[in-house]
Amino acid sequence: MFDFIFVWGTLLFMSTCYSLGIYVLTVRMLGEKIHKKNAVLFCTIYYLIQVVANQLLIQGVIDDESFIISWNIYLYTLHVVILIFLLIWTYRQNVLRTITAAALAHFVVFTLGSLAEEVFTNYTPEMDNIYLYSIIVSVIPHAIMMISSLSIALLLRKLEFSGYFGVLFTNRIRAAITFIISLLLMHIYTIIRLLFPVEKVSLLTASYSVALIALALFFLQFTAMYQANKERVKAQENIILQQQSHLALLEELQQEMRSFRHDFINLMAGMSLQARDGDLKGIQDFMRNTSSYFDERLGDEIKNLEAVNRIQLPPLRSLVTSKLARMQQAGISTNVEVLYPVVSEGMQQQDLLRSLGILLDNAFEAAKISKKPRISLVLLQTETQLLAAVANSYAEQPDLVKMSHDNYTTKGDSRGTGLMSLRKITRKYPGCITNMNLKDDMFHYEIRIPLNEY
Repeated sequence: MFDFIFVWGTLLFMSTCYSLGIYVLTVRMLGEKIHKKNAVLFCTIYYLIQVVANQLLIQGVIDDESFIISWNIYLYTLHVVILIFLLIWTYRQNVLRTITAAALAHFVVFTLGSLAEEVFTNYTPEMDNIYLYSIIVSVIPHAIMMISSLSIALLLRKLEFSGYFGVLFTNRIRAAITFIISLLLMHIYTIIRLLFPVEKVSLLTASYSVALIALALFFLQFTAMYQANKERVKAQENIILQQQSHLALLEELQQEMRSFRHDFINLMAGMSLQARDGDLKGIQDFMRNTSSYFDERLGDEIKNLEAVNRIQLPPLRSLVTSKLARMQQAGISTNVEVLYPVVSEGMQQQDLLRSLGILLDNAFEAAKISKKPRISLVLLQTETQLLAAVANSYAEQPDLVKMSHDNYTTKGDSRGTGLMSLRKITRKYPGCITNMNLKDDMFHYEIRIPLNEY
């Protein structure tokens, strides 16, 4: 009875160490929070897999050593696949990114565990006490593996590895290369041991293997940091360009003011003659025409700039300014309303900029081909949410039912594709609500972002 409890208890401990190590490490690579229920479920599934495999070994179904190694590859691959499905279902992460993280985590955990187990097995003298021997060559190595894996996960969190890791998947070529490398590393230790079997694992071999793990992780970290810095420089350059657009818009407004001042002086001279002649009707017409003239040339621009200045997030303000400049150059009537200062983002800055950029670009493409091109932007921040609403005129009434489908697209990278990307972004944030409707011959799209969720 004791033997039965010891055997299955040892198997439970070993499978738990491996499962917990790979689960925590994968989740940390993805930058997600650890779900205890999912961790327990994952450990339980792997334990059941190990129970079945162990029974096959006991019954002699699997007895050839090379076949055992190949069988282990299948088992570990199945284990990783289960982990991938569990993480995708829980976190709704990018599939390629999740597979890559799981493969890398398996590489690190399995290599550490196998090395520790082989070192303890090869360098532990034979003992009469089988229980003590099993603890030394099986339990202790797996405990070392789990502790090492959790330590690496903590280190990756301190280094903000997940953020840099995500950068590798912003480009298809980088993502593909990272994915292929991770798959090659996943079973590299097992394959090497299969192709080049040795009776004893030397300390030098162990050191090389540990160095390989460190080299792989730090290479990924360095590559990701390099790409992140390149994108950061590019983002800064975009901000500078947007600020230049802002300055150009201000200079244009200043020039309009000078021109209006010159025209106003001439108009005042004409009004003084009318006043001298007692032409009250002429004066009234003059005042009405002057007011209309002012609103037509300067009123909307001044109003929009006052609204934009209430956006106290520089990147967001620069984005709105650059889009406004583009719209005005295209002859599109614009209206911006920002009733209260916008100081909170509600989501990651890059996601907010991308979301609003998609809406404004879609509005521009639709409005410029309409008979009376118009675009309206409303930003309203309250204590609980940030509302971003964009409305535009259109030449052909859009089909709201079709546009609500994820696979909807019109042509190329136009409205449909943009809205698909927008929905992917908003789904990342619980409580984020989107809505679209048609009103007053305008297409309206709004995003409500809770400020307490991020």
